[in-house]
Amino acid sequence: MAFGRQLLFGYFELNFDFSEVDVSFHYEITISVSDDPKSAVPDLVAFKYIIDNDGIDLLFENDSQTISGDIILDKSETPVTVRSFKIYVMWDDESLGTLDNAGDTATTIPSIDPQDPEKLALLNVKVSFVQIPNPLPDPDPGP
Repeated sequence: MAFGRQLLFGYFELNFDFSEVDVSFHYEITISVSDDPKSAVPDLVAFKYIIDNDGIDLLFENDSQTISGDIILDKSETPVTVRSFKIYVMWDDESLGTLDNAGDTATTIPSIDPQDPEKLALLNVKVSFVQIPNPLPDPDPGP
C-alpha cells in the first residue's frame, strides 16, 4: 500500500472489557471502506494499529485490514480482562478514490447551508467473537 506524501492521519479506538467472561474466545476486527452514500471520502484506509497501548506499531497487510487473536482464559494465569485497539487511518491518494488531499478535506468540512447534506468520512468496522475451548488443565502430578 503506497500513501504518497500524505503525512496527516487520525485514529479511533476500540476498547473491550471482558472481565465478566469465563470462556476463551477468538476475536476478529475487519475494517473496510464504506460504500454508504453519506460517506464523502472513498479513499480512507486503516494503515496501522496498536494493541493495549504497548507502543508497537503493527501494519496492516496490503490486501487485508483485519486484526485477529485469541484470548485464552487459563485459571493458572492472571487473565486478560481488557483489550484496546488504536487504529490509525489516512487518505490513500494513490487509490482508486477520486479526490486529492484538498478534495478529501473539503468534502468533510461542514456546510453552513442547511440544505447541504452532512458530509462524513465513514469506515465499516465489523467485530466478531467466537468461543473457543479453554485449555485443558495440567494433570495433577499426584503424591
